[in-house]
Amino acid sequence: MVSKSETGHAKNVANFSQLSVTCTSFGPAHNPSNAVLQLLAMQNALAGARDCISSIYEDQGIFYRALSERNSTFKPFSKLVKRLNNAIKASGVWKQTQAQSRTIIRKLQGRRATRRMTEEGEQAAIAAVHAIVELHRRK
Repeated sequence: MVSKSETGHAKNVANFSQLSVTCTSFGPAHNPSNAVLQLLAMQNALAGARDCISSIYEDQGIFYRALSERNSTFKPFSKLVKRLNNAIKASGVWKQTQAQSRTIIRKLQGRRATRRMTEEGEQAAIAAVHAIVELHRRK
């Protein structure tokens, strides 16, 4: 089933705008004692929120353009690194040198040495630690 919850900053600003319109429609009947809830303060807050949202969208555009340019720049790099790694393996150098080159290549590509644990793996590791602690307590 499709989720009907709407979340996020843009939705919050839209809901706040609707609240501001509703309070404005009350006219002089809307006269709260708290200065933050008065119409002028609400309209100023709404204007600030809209400015922030538009700033976020502009910054996202800049970020995604830079990301795209970086990806297109480094795309040929991956093939070159793979060819270098294969050449190092084929050259018959020591295993330690091959491992060092794999480490450098992995760092250049931004990958982890080991994969992150899944939720089940984390739960199993936590259970194993608890079991070991319990065995030591019993001794």
